Amino acid sequence: AVRLDRLERAAALLSRLSRAGPFAPPRDLPSILGCRADDLPAVLAALGYVQQDGLFSRRPRKGVRS
Repeated sequence: AVRLDRLERAAALLSRLSRAGPFAPPRDLPSILGCRADDLPAVLAALGYVQQDGLFSRRPRKGVRS
């Protein structure tokens, strides 16, 4: 469970980071979300991000053409 205010803060940060392409999560992201660093990939996956080679990017939306 993640507090809504923390989730909104993290979502805004992740959105800014993902605009430039794949990104490494900031070191303070687990503390923002209130989770352990080991749990971060699962939390980011639940938020719609995919991990590849240690970097995260937004999961492509279904039905949206590039």
